Amino acid sequence: MKQKSFIYTCFFLSLFFLGSSGLIVAQHESELWIAPSNPDFRAKYADVEFGEAIAVKVIESQTKNYFIVDLTKFNSRFEKIWYINLVFKEEKIVNIDPDIANDRLWFQASRQYDESDVLELFASLKEKTDQVSLKMTLQEKKEWMVKNDKYQQRNMR
Repeated sequence: MKQKSFIYTCFFLSLFFLGSSGLIVAQHESELWIAPSNPDFRAKYADVEFGEAIAVKVIESQTKNYFIVDLTKFNSRFEKIWYINLVFKEEKIVNIDPDIANDRLWFQASRQYDESDVLELFASLKEKTDQVSLKMTLQEKKEWMVKNDKYQQRNMR
């Protein structure tokens, strides 16, 4: 009987400790504050250096990686919009910051995707954007923007 009681006690204690550590992890994850629309949050990452890269990983949580894309590397609004539309077609990355008026745009990706693969994806989408921009005429870009620029403020249209 004592042995059975000891086994039950060990079992319940292990459940308690596993549950407690799970709560701690969840609490830590929930304390992660990702708010790209907040100026104070943005200010923390204002000095991030990109070098030649289009994107950098800036935050890592247990389930997601957070990236910033450098919008100053695009030559026009057309290129920014084209790029974002390409991103929307990708499964690996999600835009969490729709304000293209800023110099930087935030994205998240599941940690199931390797960081280098995600960074390469950002770079390849930039290359595709550059190629399209070179091929299209100014008139074609204007026509495309009329149909696809969903980011303009209503009073600007």
